[in-house]
Amino acid sequence: MVELTHKNIIVHIVGALIAGGAEKFVVDLASEMCKRGYSLHVLVLSQREDAVSATMKSALSVNNVAYSQGPSNGLGLRTILWLVSELHRIKPDLVHLHTPNTELAYYAANFFIPGKVKVVRTIHNTTDKYGLITKWAFSRNKTIANIACSDAAYQAFVNKVSDLKVIKNGISFDWDISCDVKTTYRNKLNLDSDYKHFLFVGRLSGESISSSQKAPDVLIKAWKKISTDQRVFLHIIGDGNLRTELELLSEGCETIKFYGVQSNVKEWMQACDVYVMPSRHEGLPIAGIEAVGTGIYCVFSMIKPLQELSPPGVSWHEVDSEDSLLSALNEALKTNIVITKEQVEEFRNKFSISSNASSYLLEYKL
Repeated sequence: MVELTHKNIIVHIVGALIAGGAEKFVVDLASEMCKRGYSLHVLVLSQREDAVSATMKSALSVNNVAYSQGPSNGLGLRTILWLVSELHRIKPDLVHLHTPNTELAYYAANFFIPGKVKVVRTIHNTTDKYGLITKWAFSRNKTIANIACSDAAYQAFVNKVSDLKVIKNGISFDWDISCDVKTTYRNKLNLDSDYKHFLFVGRLSGESISSSQKAPDVLIKAWKKISTDQRVFLHIIGDGNLRTELELLSEGCETIKFYGVQSNVKEWMQACDVYVMPSRHEGLPIAGIEAVGTGIYCVFSMIKPLQELSPPGVSWHEVDSEDSLLSALNEALKTNIVITKEQVEEFRNKFSISSNASSYLLEYKL
């Protein structure tokens, strides 16, 4: 067993610096490790960017995390050659893989990297619907530690990956709790204080709206059944290949608003009354952790990763059920539950990036 020291170089590989849970997690984790004196590099495979990319780059720069991006938007030969060049330049002692595309990229690049490099992987989801080549790479990458981001992800992969352990996702809570600032951010975002505001954040992408991970289709269908007498708005933040189809699905409902990707999601969480996450599957969603850690009431689907969060204020609904989701939305409309600062602080301590980083650094020593 070789113990890492502050002289050791750690590289995190991520697909892109765009809005997403794994991406946000990598930025926070690398930043926290760098604060502790470790030499950190983030290698970003894709040039793809969105409204949050600049914020992510700023967070890395402020925390002295070195980062570089690949030469194209896709995972082709140019990207693999770039990754080989970067790994030769940096000469890392440990590489941390995140998401399936990083598995494939590293497997291809590893043939051209001299010497032995320790490899750690984090499994960020409960689904293993990888392409055949990616699945091959995943099975062939030799790792010293395999980490599931939740108990649910562990159960999904425990028979597919050896020596799997659980380190639950954490984030850097660097914003105020909702009850202290709700009025301020409502005014900033021009949200009518006479209305109850519901918030959905997630990628509007997938093979079809009926199979998309975040299930915005179920939410829109259920929302359109809410009584027109209710003074409510549903704010949908996110983008993807399904957005146009989802906007068509919402036609005729003036209380649904689409905003695309936004860089100020935390402000939206601080300003709104209810956070809605009707997901069909997750790993341990960063957006869900952010919402509960903001102190906002939640409407969650009854999937194991969301149940692991144990929010102090929540209405549950069955997965893929419009009627069950409608009941949960109506329950959230009527609730008088007050979420205390003490409850939110307790949650933040449980899912802090500081605790998460400490657990990972222990695994890096193996």
